[in-house]
Amino acid sequence: MKITLNLNFSIEKAILLISFMTLLSFPVFAQEQDQASLITNPDNLMNVGTSQPISYEPYDLANFAKDKNRYPAATTPKGSFNRHGELEFLDDNVIGIHWFVEVEGSVWHFVTAGNPSGIPVLMIHGFPETWHGFHKQMASLAQEGYYAISVDQLAYGQSDKSLKQDLTHQGVAKSLAKLLDKMSINRFNLISHDRGTCIADNMMEIKGLNKRVINWIRMQQSFDKPHGRPRPNHEMMAHSENYKDGAMITGTYNSAWVSVEITPEHMDRLYKEFGTEGQAEAVAKTYDTSFDKELDYRMKNLIQYMDMPILFLQGSKDPAQREEEYAYSATLIPDGHVKFVDANHFTHMEAPEEVSQIIKDFFSGKRPPKLIVD
Repeated sequence: MKITLNLNFSIEKAILLISFMTLLSFPVFAQEQDQASLITNPDNLMNVGTSQPISYEPYDLANFAKDKNRYPAATTPKGSFNRHGELEFLDDNVIGIHWFVEVEGSVWHFVTAGNPSGIPVLMIHGFPETWHGFHKQMASLAQEGYYAISVDQLAYGQSDKSLKQDLTHQGVAKSLAKLLDKMSINRFNLISHDRGTCIADNMMEIKGLNKRVINWIRMQQSFDKPHGRPRPNHEMMAHSENYKDGAMITGTYNSAWVSVEITPEHMDRLYKEFGTEGQAEAVAKTYDTSFDKELDYRMKNLIQYMDMPILFLQGSKDPAQREEEYAYSATLIPDGHVKFVDANHFTHMEAPEEVSQIIKDFFSGKRPPKLIVD
């Protein structure tokens, strides 16, 4: 799929985008609810979960959760287009609820689906994404009785983008842990993808938190070996100009890291949510690190806390994260497992049904066969 935009780039923007696209210079693949009380007739939910999310604006006909006071409402960050307690269809008859909750001065936006009394599942998205990347998995898990929680990372989507926050991996991890406490989430399953996995990694060293994780699906992030090549340039990613005018979404989802067609509706949502006010500057601030620094800190400080069952779930078509990179990863932790899906970097978008089933199987105690790499 080829998406074109009328991007009025300055020379500086053009240079930055060309640099990014050079990095992605592989051939582009053919892009191929209280649940009972929340299952509502679609005709009664005007403008919620429409097929044109790019047109989302505050509107009078939005429906709200009956228990919209489940979590204390915060003032929505600038650029937000949903509201606290607002409902949205995620898939078929599964409804998600938008929430805005403040934690020590930072406002988190997240969406929940399923019965609040079910086992919680925390989902942390990667780059360049938002909570919505997991909406298929949220629906599937909610239908199985889980309580799915998908957050916008600080600096992303409709969460807080203040530059006064600590937007390092450690800072965001600490804030997210405090959000869980404020939500009274004790034991939970964890799913993380890409840069969201860096946040999840750092959550492990927060006192006592690793003992609260039941199972962890760890997706699309290096573990015990250096990140393969090509690897995104962190120094370049620290420039806010890369994230303006939709350039990053266009460049990423028309690159060697995507192997199937992302639907126009989903692309609209990506442009909308990755283009909220202040996001370019905030996301750029999160890139104060490097893959090598992350590897060193993970192996020296974080791996010792990874004693829960972990599934390293990877896409076999990812050009920079190959099977051999994970040949021994599972042996370095007490209960580690590796599985590859016939998909690229964005496995949960490209193979949503298969990934959802793998997640549910792992949560129910089923383990994949040991990965053997010659």
